Amino acid sequence: MSIARLLSQWHQGLALLCALCIPSMGFAQAQGSGAHLSGMVYDSLNRRPLSGADVHLRRLGDSADSANIEFTAIANERGAFEFSDVAVGDYLLGFFHVSLDSLGVVMPMSQVEVRSGSPISIDLAVPSHEGIIALVCGRNSISDTTGLLMGVVRTAETAVPAQPSVVALQWDEVVIGNGGVHGETRGITTPTRSEGWYAFCNVPVNGAMQLRAAHGADTSGAIVADLMARQVVRRDIYVGPATRIERDSAVVWRGPAQLAGEVRTSNGSAIAGASVSVMRSDAVATTNSDGRFLLTGLPAGSQTLAVRALGFIPARTTVHLMTGAARNNTQVSLTSLKTYLDTIRVTTTRVYSRDMNGFESRRRAGQGHFIDRAQIERRNATLPSDLLQMIPRVEVAQPGVGFFGKRIAFRSAFGKGYCRPDLYVDGVLFRAGDMEIDEIVNPDHVEAIEVYTRPGVAPLQFTNNMSGCGSIVVWLRK
Repeated sequence: MSIARLLSQWHQGLALLCALCIPSMGFAQAQGSGAHLSGMVYDSLNRRPLSGADVHLRRLGDSADSANIEFTAIANERGAFEFSDVAVGDYLLGFFHVSLDSLGVVMPMSQVEVRSGSPISIDLAVPSHEGIIALVCGRNSISDTTGLLMGVVRTAETAVPAQPSVVALQWDEVVIGNGGVHGETRGITTPTRSEGWYAFCNVPVNGAMQLRAAHGADTSGAIVADLMARQVVRRDIYVGPATRIERDSAVVWRGPAQLAGEVRTSNGSAIAGASVSVMRSDAVATTNSDGRFLLTGLPAGSQTLAVRALGFIPARTTVHLMTGAARNNTQVSLTSLKTYLDTIRVTTTRVYSRDMNGFESRRRAGQGHFIDRAQIERRNATLPSDLLQMIPRVEVAQPGVGFFGKRIAFRSAFGKGYCRPDLYVDGVLFRAGDMEIDEIVNPDHVEAIEVYTRPGVAPLQFTNNMSGCGSIVVWLRK
């Protein structure tokens, strides 16, 4: 069933209920003696009672008088509701909650038959993740490898639905075929439905999805959406004006938006000297002593913000850059690289030995490409990626304005495109595409690098079966 049809049914049902609503506080009382109807409203998505739900009970009948009988109740903190003295007849029972609007799906109404004064108990529930997937995509779309991605496209000026719009979804996928194992980039597009809604069914859950939208001349940047199997993920996208500018053989985007913010550590301390930028924009800011920054001339709409600082894990987050009266503010927390790596080492078994973490023994085996400290010093590289330039099947490319460092890809051994390698730093895995080597380490801090450009060549401890690509292994100086 399409979202347009679901929303149409929901609005029709809501209009039918609200057109005849009788305002009330707490539990409504019907006239005369009748049955006591009670129940509970349950939020299956979050596994808890849905307090504050508006529960409606409307009588069905042929006459105008019977059709005008309706009662309302508010579910308490336990999700419980009740109606007293409900007369004999047929009724429709349903509920509304603000969380339902965020889901964009229709809650089915229940038919209740009152035939005597005996108590009646009936429970209502928000569908589970699987229930919503079945409503939107069909029951055959529920699987252990896919999820549902849905949301609304809105304007950056007023936040109203931008209709009609087109939404594009892109992801990297590992393909195993007669030619071997290689990576491919896949993508699909969909037009928005009623009220700006979009939905992507059967989205693979392994890896990050890149999402973008366009409404006429207004666009968004690429934002990330991570999915889990059998789960529903909501991602609203904002589109706004942006001007394309070609500069120094690169394309950048500028616009009327600005962003103010703070960069802090995980314990709340300000980080001075952090670099802050927006993907596809050429605006870059450096935080002051209070950790504050200001970016101007930014393309409006949903964009990806990149923040990096020496000694911290770089962060990328989605920001919605509005152009109306609202000010755009954000706060980003960075995790110390030392704390991150130390925490991992405490909770895992070391995979290296006194022989340079096993580096020398693996170099003697000759299964990969090896760079030691002496070679690093001779090359005098500015970035770690510069050390990989001469290795066969390694492609080093600038990812675009707004990001520090360069992007590393491995050319397939079978001539079928490129794939993204996994990165290991002192044995800690950074999955393919999550972080680039230039974002994490400095050449002065590197003791050695191992590069395995083909799947199945890297040692088992440096092999991620989910990526199907090779690996880059970095050892830091002690």
